[in-house]
Amino acid sequence: MKCEIIKDLLPSYIDNLTSDESNKEIENHIITCSKCKSELDNMNQDINIETLEINKKDIKPLKKFDKKYRNVFRNISICSLIIYLIALYYTQYSFNDVYDTRARLAIDLQTISENHDIKNSNSYSTELQKLLNQNYKNVLSLEIYTTDYKNTLYTYKNKSNADTDIISTHITGDVFNKKKKNIATFYVGIDYKPVIMGNAILKYSALIGWISLITYIILLLKSKFVSKF
Repeated sequence: MKCEIIKDLLPSYIDNLTSDESNKEIENHIITCSKCKSELDNMNQDINIETLEINKKDIKPLKKFDKKYRNVFRNISICSLIIYLIALYYTQYSFNDVYDTRARLAIDLQTISENHDIKNSNSYSTELQKLLNQNYKNVLSLEIYTTDYKNTLYTYKNKSNADTDIISTHITGDVFNKKKKNIATFYVGIDYKPVIMGNAILKYSALIGWISLITYIILLLKSKFVSKF
């Protein structure tokens, strides 16, 4: 075949549209004809460049999407960390407040015992109830017993929380007189819901944070790996 015919057939040859006989003629020709071989190489190179450009156009929006997706998980992990730290402070504060309430109540009960007969609740019940209503909003119940727990000296229920779903923790303490002698024991129920809620927020924020962080790292490593090719 002449070079002109071969050159006309080369585009069809590249696209696998020529017959087997034509393919043999073309392949035999380009073995001996450097010009036609060079023409074929140039055509293949142009096709590769064009394919590469098309792939770049397809990959570019995908990279933007992947970056946006990574940023979402990164931001979620950062927000989860902030929420975790706030919840950690809130939980610790709420937990400390429970035992601080017990400590303050022990001091107030000691003051009452110094001014009244702790075994005679009628002498201090009104004063103590007023004190609890004003200064101990988180106290749900209070019972004062003799040191042997055989007799109940005083009972208090927080009526404002009677109809709500309250989670409480019960802590014991001692009532002392002026001589620092233990003359009674109290059993106080304190609202524990803030601590429970804080722990739940800690748990879920940590879980969401770790999942988001791991997902972000995986996507970041994937983008670094793909960008090398």
